[in-house]
Amino acid sequence: MPFIPDSLRLLIISYYFPPLNLVSSFRLGAFAKYLPTHGIRPTVLTLRWQALPGPDIDLAGAYAWHEPGASDVTEDLHGSRVIRLPRVRTHCQRFIDRTLRLPGLSSCIALLANFGGFFDLELLYAHFAFKRFLRKHLSIAHYDAVIATMAPPEHLRLGAWMNQHTGTPFIADYRDTYDNRIMSTTFRPSWRERLGIDLKRHYHRRWMRRCSLLVSVSRPLLRMLSQELRVGNSVEVRNGYDPDLLEPQTDMIDRRDVRLIYYGQIYPRQMR
Repeated sequence: MPFIPDSLRLLIISYYFPPLNLVSSFRLGAFAKYLPTHGIRPTVLTLRWQALPGPDIDLAGAYAWHEPGASDVTEDLHGSRVIRLPRVRTHCQRFIDRTLRLPGLSSCIALLANFGGFFDLELLYAHFAFKRFLRKHLSIAHYDAVIATMAPPEHLRLGAWMNQHTGTPFIADYRDTYDNRIMSTTFRPSWRERLGIDLKRHYHRRWMRRCSLLVSVSRPLLRMLSQELRVGNSVEVRNGYDPDLLEPQTDMIDRRDVRLIYYGQIYPRQMR
C-alpha cells in the first residue's frame, strides 16, 4: 500500500455500505477500497449491517436491529477506517413507521416533513444517530473534506451542517437526482407532486450552497444536476466493476455476440 499522509483525511457519510446487499452499497465500498491507493485514508460513517440467519435474503429486513445502548464498531477495511453505529429503531421511528402505513394521513405527514427538509422518513433514525455521533466525534477529529452521498438526502443535510460548523469542504455525491421523475419529459405532476418536487429542489439547492464539489455517475446526469442545483464545480465518477470479483475471459474477444447483464431497476417514468 502506498504511503498515506496523516494530513489527508476524508470522511464519508453513507447509510448504504457493505455488507448491505444493494447496488448503492457497492459504490461507497469502492470508494473505501480504492481511495487509499491514491494517498487518501477515508473514514466511513455507516451502520452495523448484521445479517440475520436464513436461507433467503430479504433486502428490506434481513439485517438485525440493535438494543439501545449497543456499542459502535470500528474496523479496518482495505486501508479505510469504518465506523459502524448500531441500528436502533427508536420510539420516534416506530411511531413514524406506523403513521406512514395509514392511508391519507401518511401523505400529510410526509408533506409536513418535506416542509422541514426531511424526505426519507423511514431512515430518520440513521440521520439522527449520525448527527449525534458527529457532534461528539468532530470535537476530537479533523477532516480535510467530507463526502455526503445521496440517498438518503439527509446525508447532504449533514454535509452542509458539517461545513457550516467546522468549515470542512463538502463534496456531494449524487447517485441519482433528488427526484427521478424530473428526468422524464412525459411526467405531468399533480399539484401535490409538484409541491413535493419544489420542496426537494429548494432544500437541495440550499444544501448545495455549501458544496465545494458535485460528483455524479455520468456526464448527462452531472450536467442536469449542475443546472438544477446551481453548482459550478463538478466531476464524473462512474460506477464500475471490481476487478477482484471478475475473472478475465479472453475467449470472449472477437466474438460476434455480446451478453449484457443489467443489475438494477428501470422506472417507466424515467423512459423518454
